[in-house]
Amino acid sequence: MTGRIGHWLIAGAAAVLLLGGPGASTAQAQRTGTIQGIILDATTQRPLASARIVVQGTDLVAITNDQGRYLIRGVPVGPQVLEVELLGYTTTTRRVEVAEGQIVTANIALEETAVLLQGLVVTGVSGGAIEQLKVPFSIERVDVSQMPVPAVNPLSQVQGKVAGANIASISGRPGVAPAVILRGPTSINGEDRGQEPLYVVDGIVISGGIADLNPADIESVEIVKGAAASTLFGSRAAAGVISITTKRASGLQDQVTFNVRSEVGFNDIERDFGIARYHAYLLDPTGTRFCVQDGLADRDFVCSRTVDYRAEQERVNDVPGDFALTPVSFPIDLGSTTQGDILRRAFLATKWPGKTYNAVAQLVVPKPFVNNDVSMMGRVGSTSFYTSVGHTRHAGAIQGLEGYERLGGRLNVTHRIGNEWTVDVSSYFSRATLDGTDQEEGGTGWFRLTRTPAIVDITQRDSYGRLYIRTNLGSGGVQNENPLYSFENRDREDVRWRILAGGTVRYTPLPWLEADANVNLDRLNLNYKQFHNRGFRTTNLNPRTSEGLIFNGTRNTQSVNASVGGTVRPQLLDRLHSRFTARWLFEQEDIDARDFTGRFLRVKDVETGENATLVEEISSERVRTRQISFSAGAFFDLMDRYEFDLAVRRDGNSRFGAGRRWQTYGRASAAWLVSREPWFPADQVSAFKLRASYGTAGQAPNYYAQYETYNIEPGGALTPETLGNPELRPEVSKEVELGADLQLFNRIDLSVTYANALTDNQILPVPTSVATGFPRQWQNAGALRSKTWEASLTVPILTNPDGVRWTARANYTRNRTVIERLDVPPFFIGTNLQATGEVIRIEEGLRYGTIFGRRFMRSCKELPVDFQPQCGPGKAFQKNDEGWLVWVGEGNNPGMGITHNLWNAVLPADQAPYGVPLGWGLPILIRDPETGSPELGPVGHALPDYRIGISQTIEYKNFSLYALVEGAFGQSVWNQSKHWSYLDFLSHEVDQGGKSVETAKPVGYYYRAGPGPGGGSGIGGFYDILAPNNRTTEDASFVKLREVALSYRLGRVGFGDWTVSVIGRNLKTWTDYSGFDPEVGIGSSGGAAGSGLINAIDAFTFPQPRTVSFAISTRF
Repeated sequence: MTGRIGHWLIAGAAAVLLLGGPGASTAQAQRTGTIQGIILDATTQRPLASARIVVQGTDLVAITNDQGRYLIRGVPVGPQVLEVELLGYTTTTRRVEVAEGQIVTANIALEETAVLLQGLVVTGVSGGAIEQLKVPFSIERVDVSQMPVPAVNPLSQVQGKVAGANIASISGRPGVAPAVILRGPTSINGEDRGQEPLYVVDGIVISGGIADLNPADIESVEIVKGAAASTLFGSRAAAGVISITTKRASGLQDQVTFNVRSEVGFNDIERDFGIARYHAYLLDPTGTRFCVQDGLADRDFVCSRTVDYRAEQERVNDVPGDFALTPVSFPIDLGSTTQGDILRRAFLATKWPGKTYNAVAQLVVPKPFVNNDVSMMGRVGSTSFYTSVGHTRHAGAIQGLEGYERLGGRLNVTHRIGNEWTVDVSSYFSRATLDGTDQEEGGTGWFRLTRTPAIVDITQRDSYGRLYIRTNLGSGGVQNENPLYSFENRDREDVRWRILAGGTVRYTPLPWLEADANVNLDRLNLNYKQFHNRGFRTTNLNPRTSEGLIFNGTRNTQSVNASVGGTVRPQLLDRLHSRFTARWLFEQEDIDARDFTGRFLRVKDVETGENATLVEEISSERVRTRQISFSAGAFFDLMDRYEFDLAVRRDGNSRFGAGRRWQTYGRASAAWLVSREPWFPADQVSAFKLRASYGTAGQAPNYYAQYETYNIEPGGALTPETLGNPELRPEVSKEVELGADLQLFNRIDLSVTYANALTDNQILPVPTSVATGFPRQWQNAGALRSKTWEASLTVPILTNPDGVRWTARANYTRNRTVIERLDVPPFFIGTNLQATGEVIRIEEGLRYGTIFGRRFMRSCKELPVDFQPQCGPGKAFQKNDEGWLVWVGEGNNPGMGITHNLWNAVLPADQAPYGVPLGWGLPILIRDPETGSPELGPVGHALPDYRIGISQTIEYKNFSLYALVEGAFGQSVWNQSKHWSYLDFLSHEVDQGGKSVETAKPVGYYYRAGPGPGGGSGIGGFYDILAPNNRTTEDASFVKLREVALSYRLGRVGFGDWTVSVIGRNLKTWTDYSGFDPEVGIGSSGGAAGSGLINAIDAFTFPQPRTVSFAISTRF
C-alpha cells in the first residue's frame, strides 16, 4: 500500500513540474530599479547580519550579510515599503521611491526588543505557521542565533537553554546522543519504547534517532513539551515533540553565498574517579619488598620470604604464551573472599614502595576534536537551494579508542512554479563510525580501572611488545586484568549509514486556500562487529579463554510517513480571522536485525563466522508497524486579541490490541492578549498574554506487548512467556496547561507555565493466574501524575552607544511525577546490568524514580524505641566523624578504636538492636523489627527537584563573549562503581593514610555485611550487598560551565568576512558527587524505565570529556 502511495505522490509532483514549468517563464516585463543599504543596531550602530528585508506586496526578499548589507534587484518603480525583521529587534518599515534603472539607498536602524513573543511557530498548531504571540500553548523555539557553540549532535545545542527540557549527556562516549525527558516521565514502564519525545526533521518523522544529524544545518528547533500542545502528533507524542527545521535559502535574491567553518581542538577528562593510594600488604623491614605467604596462620606469620612487586610482575607477564603465570600468594591479600578477624585489624595506611601511578591519568590522553563545515545557499530564478558537507571527528580522550567520526551532506531545494505551486525537497546522508560500545555501561575496561592498585603501571609492556595482562598481583587480579588491554585489543566498530529524504508539493490557488501532499523517508543501517583475535591474552592458565571471539550483526530501521491535507482561511466576520485544516496521514516502520556470536577461532586475523569453531548464538528479528491517522483543526483570531484553537486526531495503529485498534485525541486552547485591550496601560507593559490549553496525546505499546509469546529452550522446547492481550490500549496523557507571557519595555521577557498531566492506561507486565499457563500479561494497569512549573526570563542588562551589549537569559524547571494509581502490587524496576535489576520502587503514591535500598542509621531516632535512651554523647550509641550512628559502648567515643583497642569488641545479639550482634564502631542497618532482616527504604531520587540554565552574552564592537551555565539539583545517583570497588578495597574512601588514630578505620568498616538475617561473611561494613544503600547513593546535584565562546569578527579580509573563536565545552563541574561525573545513567543496557535519566546508576561508563578548540569561519 505504501509503495502505491509513494508512486502516486511522485507522479503528481512530476506532473506539476511538467505542466507548471512553462507558466514560470511568462511573467510580463516591467520597469524596475534596485534598493540597497545597511541594517544597523539603533543603539550601537553595529551592522546586523541575517536581517530579512521584504518589499511589501511582492515576493522580493533579501538577507543581510555579515556587514549588514543587502541588495534587492528588480523592484517595481514607484513608492515601495520595506519591512525589516530580525529576531531580537522590533520589526521596522521604511518607505522608499524607486526609479527605473536607478539604485536607491535605504539604511535602516532597528531597535532592540525581547525575543520571547517574536517569530512564527509551526509545530503542533492548526493550519500552518502562527505568530508566537498568538499561540495558546507553550512552544519553545530556539533559533540559530541562540546556539553560538556548535555541538556534535542537535540535542546538545539546546541543552540548558529550554525550560521544561531535561537533557543530559549520561554517557561521555563520543557519538552517543543525550537522554531527553520533556517535563516529566509519561510511562512507568518504557521497555523497548523509551521516554524520549517524538523527533521530526523537516516534516520527516524520525525513528532512528538524531545523533548523526549535522547541527550546522539547523535553522531552528521547536519544542512541544506535553499533550496540551502535541495532540496533532497522536500516539507517539505523549512525551512531547522536538521539531527541527534545517536551513533553506528562501530569503535570497538571485545570488549564491558560501559559508566555511573549521574548528580544531582537543578533548580530555576533567575529573578523577578516586582510586586508593595506600595498601595493607605486609612489607619487610626495608619497606621495599612484599612478604610472601609461608603457610602459617596469619597471627604466627614470619616474613621469611619476600618478593619485589615489579620483578614478580615481570615473571608473571613476560612469558611467550597467551596467558599469564600464577603469582605468589601474600599473607594479607584483601579481596572479595576476605573475612574474619583481619577485617578489624587491617588498615589501608601503608604507602606503596617506589614509584606509584594514577591509572586514570594513564588511560586518559588528550585527543583531537575536529569539526569542518562547508555550505552553499542561493537562488537561481524560481529555485532556491541550500547544500552542505560536514565532517566531524570527536576522538574522545581514551587510549586505544578512535571515538566518533561522521561525514555527511545535505541538499534542500525549493522550487516555485508560477504563483500557485511550490515543491520542497529535503535530503540528508551521513556515514558515522564509532567504537567503545563494548566498554559502555559495565564495560570491562572501566570496571578493571577501579581495581588497579597505585603501584601498577598499566602502560608497561613485556619483551614481546605486549601490555602486561596481570598487573594486579593480588588474588583479585585474576579476574581484574590490565584495563588498558581491553581498550587496546578488543576491536569493536559500529557503522551507521543514514538517509533522510522528504518531498512536499504545495498548491495555493487562492490566498485563502492551500493544499499539500508529502512523503518522507528515514532509513538507518547499523552494522556492528566485535573481534577478539586468537591469542587474546588472559590472566589464567585456561588456554581456551584466549582463542578469540567473533560478534557481528546488522540492524536496519526504515520509516515512511506520508500525508495529504488542506487549509482554508475564510474571513467569517469583519474582525474574525479563521483557518480550518484537515489531514490524512500514513506511517510505517520496519526493523530488520540479525547477529552472530562465535568463539574459539581456528586461525588468527580472520573475522568471518566460519572461523569460529563454536557458534554460540544466531538471532534475528523483524518488526512491522503501521498507522493510519485523520486529523482536523480550527484556529480563530477574534479582534486580534482573542485566540482559540481546536484540534482532533484519530489513530489506527497495529501495535494496539486487535480489539482496540483505534484511539482518538483532542485539544482545546485559548489565549487572551490582554495588552491589546483598549483599556490596558501599554506604556511599560508592551505585551501581556494569558493562555490555557487542555489536550490529549498517546504512547503506543511496544511491538510485542499484544502478542502471545514463548521462549525457545536450548533443547527446542517452548516455554510460555507472555499471555496475549487483544484489549491492550495505548497510554493516554491528558494535560492541562496554564501560562502567562509578559514583555516589559519591549526588552524584558518573562514566561511562566504550569502543566498538570495524567497519563492513564499505563502499560505494565502483570502477573497472571497459574491457570493461564503464562507467568505474565501486558495490561493497562496504572496512572502517572506529572506536575511541572516552568519559567523563562530574558533581560538586556546593558546597551549603550559605545557598542556594549550585555544580555542574560535564564530558565527554571520544577517537576514532580507521582504514581497516582497502580492496579498491581508494588514492584521494582531496573536495568539488565548485573545487580541493577531492582533499583527503582514502583508503588502507588510514591514519586516516580525513587531509589530504594538498605539504610544505615544517621540519627538516634532511627534506633528501635527501646534503644533510643542509650543514644547520644557519652552514651552507648554515638555519631562518628562521618555522621553515621555506631555502637561504641557507654563512656567511650568513636575516636577510641585504636588507642583503646576497641575495634575487636562486639555487642552480643541479646544486647543489640533487632537481636543482631554489632561490631564496635561499625555502621548500623535499619532492620525490620519482626524479622531482623534489612529494611529497604528510599535512599534517593533519580530525577532532579529543579533545573536552572543561565546564559550570558556580552558584545563589544567586534568582540563577543558567550557562556552557558546549567545546574540540576536534588537528584541522586547510585555510585555502583564506587560501591563495587569497596569489594576489593580499592576506593580512595578506604584509604586511611593521612588520617589520625581517632578517625582511621579498618577495612571491615567498608566491607562487608556481617552475621544476622541478610548478612554475609563480613563484620558489618558499608559494602553490605551489591545494591543501593544510603552511603553509595549520592547527591548528584551539580553546576556545569556547559559552553563558552569568545569570538572576534575580523571583518572583510581578502575574499571573505572572517571570524575567529575560542570555544570550550563542559569546562568545569561543581559537585559533591565522588564519581567521574554526576551527569550519568544507564541508557543502552535496556531495562523497564526506558531512560538513562531514570536509571540513575553510575556503572563503569565513559565520563564526559571537556573540549577546548579554536575555530575560524568566513562567508562570501
